[in-house]
Amino acid sequence: MSQLSFHSLVGDLTLFENEGSLAAVEWGWGADQSPSFFLKRAKNQLEEYFLGKRTVLNIKTVSFESPLKQNIYDTMKNIPFGKTMTYGQLAKLVSTGPRVVGRICGQNPMPIVIPCHRVIGANGKLTGYSGDGGIETKINLLTLEGALPHKLPIE
Repeated sequence: MSQLSFHSLVGDLTLFENEGSLAAVEWGWGADQSPSFFLKRAKNQLEEYFLGKRTVLNIKTVSFESPLKQNIYDTMKNIPFGKTMTYGQLAKLVSTGPRVVGRICGQNPMPIVIPCHRVIGANGKLTGYSGDGGIETKINLLTLEGALPHKLPIE
């Protein structure tokens, strides 16, 4: 599996490719740098995102075996830059419960690219974030996108 690391607004990130698709985004610096053309393009898009020059990431991601998980991740990808959706709203769109959505958000192997940071709790509460830095990283990403017009309650 090819990998490429870079410095970002939220710390060092490593991108992993599997057969021409993004398979994972992990915090930290990968030991075996083997950048492919695909990973270099993905890195460039993410760098433009962090600089505020890109609002849509067009990075092909791996498919998931679970249809529910695939549906939830696809729905998250459709939450526009600068917007948020509650776990309950997303759950209604995919015909499941908010706790299921929360669990799958917590398992997201490609944070930022699959923007689980845009999913928030009921009444606008900022709930956990499984990425490095936790809720502070979520706040930083939502602030970058202009999705925090006022201080939201933290749960």
